[in-house]
Amino acid sequence: MYWPKAFLALAAIVASVRSVAQTENSTITVRVFNRSEVAPATVSLGERVAGELLGRAGVVIVWLNCPAQTQDCAQPVGPASLILTMLKQGTAMAGKDTLGLALEDDTRAGAYCYVFENQLKDVSRHTDISPWRLLGYAMAHELGHLLKGSLSHSSSGVMSARWSRGELQQIARGGLEFTSEDAYLMRSRLSSLNPILRADRETERQRLAVKNWPARHHLELPKVLPPLGVKLSPASLGAAQD
Repeated sequence: MYWPKAFLALAAIVASVRSVAQTENSTITVRVFNRSEVAPATVSLGERVAGELLGRAGVVIVWLNCPAQTQDCAQPVGPASLILTMLKQGTAMAGKDTLGLALEDDTRAGAYCYVFENQLKDVSRHTDISPWRLLGYAMAHELGHLLKGSLSHSSSGVMSARWSRGELQQIARGGLEFTSEDAYLMRSRLSSLNPILRADRETERQRLAVKNWPARHHLELPKVLPPLGVKLSPASLGAAQD
């Protein structure tokens, strides 16, 4: 079939505009406050992992590390301006088996999330996962809660409430991803004000038949079998199971 050059050129322009609009409306800023003893290099690598995970889900992250109260770090929070804080431990905020936490307000939205250093060390010590990679996945998980607009977990993928043994093995290889449903929910919320993408969102909504996942708010330590030759500490991962 022959298509006039003018039509092809117009189609290319529309596709380009849509791509730019998607990027502009799926870009967020995350301010990171490191209140833990995790090395800056590890934090940087974790940010890269989280950024790549969210990037493959269609969300672009602009990281802003905040060692001091600079003007940029003191800007108001919002749906596209989030704060991630790393703490030495989170027992004062959550249970002892909690790896990270995201907070919501009365509208089931939020802009603040946390990752706990002591639990990162426990999981990393008893698995084959590098600390920086585990940190990146924990960051992506908690940011995922904020980006979805409600603190909900999924039955599989990055947003699982408790990563299974198989999922931990995928994390060690960098192979665990956001599900298509979770990726859609994040993109849809960020681009909700963009009229160019409304028709695409409706088509994607019908195709995915998105489910409403139960509202929960924290990522627990995985209860899994350790690698061969590694013993579980009763105070860390608890009873082992597949």
